[in-house]
Amino acid sequence: MKTVNLKGILSSLFILSLVLQGYSKVIFSEQYDEQKIVFYFLVALCAMIIFIDRLSLSDIIILLISSVAYIALGNGYALKLFLIVYAARTFELNMLIKKMLAISIIFYIGVVFFGFGNIDVGVFTRVSDSGRVIRETIGFDNPNKAFFFLVPIFISWVYLYGNKYKISSLFLIISVTFIIYTLTYTVTGLIANILLSLLLIFSWLIPSLRTQSRTRIWMVIPITFILFIIISVYIAIAYQADSNINRILSE
Repeated sequence: MKTVNLKGILSSLFILSLVLQGYSKVIFSEQYDEQKIVFYFLVALCAMIIFIDRLSLSDIIILLISSVAYIALGNGYALKLFLIVYAARTFELNMLIKKMLAISIIFYIGVVFFGFGNIDVGVFTRVSDSGRVIRETIGFDNPNKAFFFLVPIFISWVYLYGNKYKISSLFLIISVTFIIYTLTYTVTGLIANILLSLLLIFSWLIPSLRTQSRTRIWMVIPITFILFIIISVYIAIAYQADSNINRILSE
């Protein structure tokens, strides 16, 4: 008689609810109650997973601060981030990323090709020096979301298969990025995928990196994107009065 793999089921449910919550504003675009239900389900599930393990004092302090921020400001991102990060510690990393990749691809294809998104608006327009530019949403609520959901898929793929399928991975990123950019004209998404492609090439060209373990090699990916976000926020604050910078960061 086979035993039920409770941890495997729990990890799948965790990833499914995490991806669904990310897509909730696309799938439930004007159904705010459904968006809240998905959010609270994810929070409750993460809390349950976390309390299976013992929390340290620092964990409890961060949890309390995040909860106070959510209650006082009504913004649940800090609380959600804390719960997701600490819940993820319970599971094996490669297994989580494989499930994240598979489920994210299913949702992405569903939105683009099968109309999972409850979105009526199909195009945006932008006035540039060369005239009006038509930006497709391809099923999302705005053109930027196409890359917003695509970049994590590429990062997961690179982490799992970047070393094994070098040329294929690079070709996949470049070709899909080109197609999505020609439809959405999203500059920040294009830059993010160019950085990821350069990281791939950089890791192949340096022999010392190839001799390291995969985990150590791909630690540079999240660090680079965190730096990218920090730089973007700094530019947005420092150059908020510059209309050209604002336009680029908004695309």
